[in-house]
Amino acid sequence: MKKCAIITPGFLPVPAVLGGAVEVLIEELVIANEKNPKFMIDLYTVENPKLKNIKYNYCRIIEIPLKSKRIYTMIKKAKHLLFRKILRNKEYLISEFGLVVKYKIKHKKYDYTIVENNAVVFNSLKMNKNMIYHLHNNLDDGRPEYIIRKIISNCICTLSVSKYLQREMNKILESEKNKVLYNCVDLDVFNYNNIDFKWQKAFKENHKINDDDFIFYFCGRITKEKGVMELIKAFTKIANSYDNVKLLIVGKGWFGKKELSNYEKQLYSISKSYTDKIIFTGFVDHNFIPNILSLANCVVIPSTWQEPFGVVALEAMAMQKAIIATKSGGLIEPLEGCSILINNDKRIVENLYNSMKKIITDDPLRHDLENLSYKKLLGTEEFNSKNYFTNFLKAIEGGQTNENKEFNKK
Repeated sequence: MKKCAIITPGFLPVPAVLGGAVEVLIEELVIANEKNPKFMIDLYTVENPKLKNIKYNYCRIIEIPLKSKRIYTMIKKAKHLLFRKILRNKEYLISEFGLVVKYKIKHKKYDYTIVENNAVVFNSLKMNKNMIYHLHNNLDDGRPEYIIRKIISNCICTLSVSKYLQREMNKILESEKNKVLYNCVDLDVFNYNNIDFKWQKAFKENHKINDDDFIFYFCGRITKEKGVMELIKAFTKIANSYDNVKLLIVGKGWFGKKELSNYEKQLYSISKSYTDKIIFTGFVDHNFIPNILSLANCVVIPSTWQEPFGVVALEAMAMQKAIIATKSGGLIEPLEGCSILINNDKRIVENLYNSMKKIITDDPLRHDLENLSYKKLLGTEEFNSKNYFTNFLKAIEGGQTNENKEFNKK
């Protein structure tokens, strides 16, 4: 059996005990390998007490202690001083987590080394054969162009979660190695037949949700680029015209952190006059998301940036929900033709308000969108988690035929 290293981004633990879309998808690969073992996996992740009792047959969870990271912070600062200040090498960016992993795997041989969504971690490792980079997020300041070029040059393939991200990779260095591996949803989990109605009833009572309420739903990180402020502003206009409406905001600024961000505090401030209609749930364990999502009449994804893809969209489609979303990057790919797509320009609040009002007042339109989104999901095999591992294997095994003859050594 082949040996495989999966190096997580180094922010949240895997398995996804603290949530996180990327972490959930990494866990999906591990679970799929348990059911149909192809690899013996070493999974490198940040430490967390909740991981202690999780065991797999074909995956070893290797936790990186935070104390070790502190030691490597000192090493990082020393190297930063040497390379960037003394040698004037601006193309030197490393992470503490990546340095720890580098020394952990120093004497180990893997058939594949998969780096998940952290370009700086990739840049911190020694380049080996059969490296794979899995890109989930946009190319931004955390992924400077010189590192992306290094990634594409040294990997047998890169896996982007949308055609939009694949195009962005090809803009930097066009290559047949830049492939698409769509995100997916578990149709057994996001399924009305598996709703925990007892849990759901308690949730409704706790948040004073009535059976006849029309519920708009947002789920994700509570950050500026997700458009939560714009959604709340649009909803308050809706709430002024309709009595039985509610907005569920599921998530936190950064999963696992207890303190509120300044942005979250601003949202609470502008929502204080609508506390009976705008409900902030905070972090919710991913296992309970279907119970909440099933309550929604409409899912809103008001992103103001270019979304890399959008797992929330797939979850909503699986639960047969009408969806309003912005025309943002890879978000268009699953939702085109089965949702209301709006521009995320200066008129975004007005666009959201008009679309939300239409969803409330036009029952035939809402039902059509529910049916169209579910039909598109079922008709796209890449979106089904049952096919995720197979598609992953096809992508990386195909990459071997294009394997680089030369690798840039650190």
